[in-house]
Amino acid sequence: MSISLQRLREARKMTLVNLSDELKIDLDAISTMEREVDLCISTLRSCIEAMGGKLKITVEFPEGAIQIEQFHDTAS
Repeated sequence: MSISLQRLREARKMTLVNLSDELKIDLDAISTMEREVDLCISTLRSCIEAMGGKLKITVEFPEGAIQIEQFHDTAS
């Protein structure tokens, strides 16, 4: 399944204002982020967590999938 950050936010029934308040950044920054093709992992993780989710990065090889753990929450 593939979904844009904007559609994910909408599916979670969050408005730009909700996400802006949760992340404590202005609406223009959220709007710009949703149009970006190449987001920093930390930015994407913050957005996903603000929507109540958890970002996991999995690499798929022919031999099987491996989850990358390098990108854990540095605040913990």
